Amino acid sequence: ERSLFMRRIIAACMLAALLIGCAGCAFFNPEAVRGTEAPLPSPADSPADDEIAIGDAITTAHCQVMIETIELAYDVLPEKKDGLFTHYKAAPGKVYICVSLEVKNRTQTDLRCEELGWATAHYNGSQQYRSFTVVEDAYTGFALANLSVLRPGETQHIKFLIECPQQVHETRAPLWLAFDIDGTSFKYTIRE
Repeated sequence: ERSLFMRRIIAACMLAALLIGCAGCAFFNPEAVRGTEAPLPSPADSPADDEIAIGDAITTAHCQVMIETIELAYDVLPEKKDGLFTHYKAAPGKVYICVSLEVKNRTQTDLRCEELGWATAHYNGSQQYRSFTVVEDAYTGFALANLSVLRPGETQHIKFLIECPQQVHETRAPLWLAFDIDGTSFKYTIRE
């Protein structure tokens, strides 16, 4: 009887550990998080006539955003690479368009980083790829945007990552980005 009781306790503990592990993997998997986002209207549906350049500052109702860099990368690394850190390595046959932003909260309330906006890559006239957002974190490299807030007056480094086929990097076909940040639309041309 005691042996049966112990087996049941051990089985329950193993089941609990398995469920917690599965939940953790889904929670920290950007693909799983991205798949649960509610669809947002595409920036392509609204005019993005305002062309921006690297270093431009855009002031919106809630924040001030500066475009720091836009680059294509096979492995997106954080600024601080001490010890253990997270990074985004592109899957085989894929590349990331990495948009680095510096965002300052201009309000007196917290802003959820996942709600600040997004970017859509327009490639070769007909293909579109949408971004997901990650936040630079001094301890882990990156944090998921749905877990991060921008406090009043705080400045944070945020990245829009757009996963695209490798051909986007290897060809010279037209490539531009449509942005929607805090309801403000603008455009950046990578190549015509």
